[in-house]
Amino acid sequence: MDRTDILTGVDDIPWHSLEAGEVPHLLRSIADGRSNATASLQELDQYLWNQGTVYPATPRAVPFVARLAAAGIETPWLVSILGWIARTEENSQFYPADLGRAARDSAWAQVSVLAPLLADPDAEVRAITLWTFAACRPAEQVLPHVRERWTAEPDRAVRAVILLALAALDADLAASRAEEILTNSADSRLRLIAAAVHVEADQPWQDRYAQAAVSWTADG
Repeated sequence: MDRTDILTGVDDIPWHSLEAGEVPHLLRSIADGRSNATASLQELDQYLWNQGTVYPATPRAVPFVARLAAAGIETPWLVSILGWIARTEENSQFYPADLGRAARDSAWAQVSVLAPLLADPDAEVRAITLWTFAACRPAEQVLPHVRERWTAEPDRAVRAVILLALAALDADLAASRAEEILTNSADSRLRLIAAAVHVEADQPWQDRYAQAAVSWTADG
């Protein structure tokens, strides 16, 4: 995404009425890569999400956060914040009851913006994006991206995250992939996650689940 387009429209939003007059300044500080970007990120968090609470500015700020992340600006931090927002359920009693849903829906709407990050060279970025996608709905819009990554992903740790994302989005598909791993893979990390996916899917207990845990422990 062209950096000149990231914050287009940011000044059209009545941030002061959303109790977040500093948000445009913080977004610009992050976009410009200023030396105090980390401090700006920490302050921005206070306007977006904290321990399960979202705030009046959150739904309006989320698209700008997604654009920054997609442009490669502080991507791991920003995508992780979107992941927490995407998981918002009940919000603080001090804010309208539907604010949590609005924030969550806004995060879910960023899937197409964030999807290119699934092919990012940085494995951490791919993993955090998949973790965020696991919380997004509707599942039928998210699943194609996750399924495609399962075929393309070379990193074993990231493949484990993909399996967890599949479990959140399509339990039957995840159980099928888990069976393939338990039958054919020697990777102890993947086998442990596969066993957990089977247990979560209420599969009858099998000794190989315990064996997967022992093998993972033995591998350190």
